[in-house]
Amino acid sequence: MTIIQIAEKLHIAPQVVEREGIKALLEKKLLQMETELLLLARKYTINTISDFLSAIKKGMISETEDSREDFFRFDYLEAERGKIDELLQSL
Repeated sequence: MTIIQIAEKLHIAPQVVEREGIKALLEKKLLQMETELLLLARKYTINTISDFLSAIKKGMISETEDSREDFFRFDYLEAERGKIDELLQSL
């Protein structure tokens, strides 16, 4: 089914269907990222990538292969969350 067909069935403009679909997709992705960030934050008792780096430097988090992977994943997720926030603001 196309956007136009959906819009016709719902009696709304195709642009509204498209915008709301994009918004829903972005919100779903954002929720997934925030959930993963929360799990990592709880695992290491940190809130931000800066906290993570500080905890490593202070020796509060052991520098292992797993913690390095988590560090880079946390950093990536924070950056992607920022991009999605910007996209949502532009809708």
